[in-house]
Amino acid sequence: MKIESSKVNKIVLREVKGLDPVHIFLEDLGPRQGQITIKCYDESWTASWGGMGDRTIAEFFCSCDEHYLAKNLSNIDSSVTDLDKVAERARAHVLKLRREKDIDDLEARELFDSADSIEDPFNEGELMQKIYGDDWWCCLPTKPNPNYEYLCRIINAVRSALKSMEDKEEPADDGALRNNILKWFINGRVGTSSQAMAARIAGIEGRGKSHPCDPSDLNRCLLFLDAVPEARLHMDKLRTLSPTWDRLVERWKELESTFLEEVGLNWSHGDKASKTYALMEEIQDR
Repeated sequence: MKIESSKVNKIVLREVKGLDPVHIFLEDLGPRQGQITIKCYDESWTASWGGMGDRTIAEFFCSCDEHYLAKNLSNIDSSVTDLDKVAERARAHVLKLRREKDIDDLEARELFDSADSIEDPFNEGELMQKIYGDDWWCCLPTKPNPNYEYLCRIINAVRSALKSMEDKEEPADDGALRNNILKWFINGRVGTSSQAMAARIAGIEGRGKSHPCDPSDLNRCLLFLDAVPEARLHMDKLRTLSPTWDRLVERWKELESTFLEEVGLNWSHGDKASKTYALMEEIQDR
């Protein structure tokens, strides 16, 4: 018989608005490996990772956005079919087919009247196929899944708590920080603005003063902070690079949260960041 033991760090969050007490179990299993279990009321979620770099499970969890974490913690869909709007959308599609002369008046009237009584589209497969075609389920109206939103609220509460605990810890010494940044220069996705950012924080001269001009630049900067999270403690050093950098640092949290909410870190759940781009233009043009 082989018996192994490991240290599990338990954290309990109480008095979180709208949530029962949240129990968090953190376990660093070994180099680059960690596991987290979250319990709230009568539900629990567990996820583990085997490629976290030099970070602890708490640091890794804080570096990820809630949508990536939710997909790892559960198989809950982010949206569900909006049954209240199925009939309305089906009728509208029938009218569109008639306008485009894909069906005649008689067929349009029959489909329109039939669509009016749809309650559960999955019990009306034949009718839905006549209206939308073979992949009719892709055309169903959707709405945010309350269960998914509930999990994301819990995840964000956990991230916030772990981040506040991280902020109270002593920052890494300058030598360790510089070494981690140099590793990023070798292995990371380096752009001109993320390079300027990393170099200023590490105290390396001659790497320019470029600032992120669009969401792709911003994503590379966030990937740098994801790879070297302790660099966040030195963001104020960027203010002296240029007046634009000073304004960006001033609103960095807003900028980062907008990007992560819109498309996720490294474009994990979207490919268009129009809100982020508008915010960046507003900050840079001020």
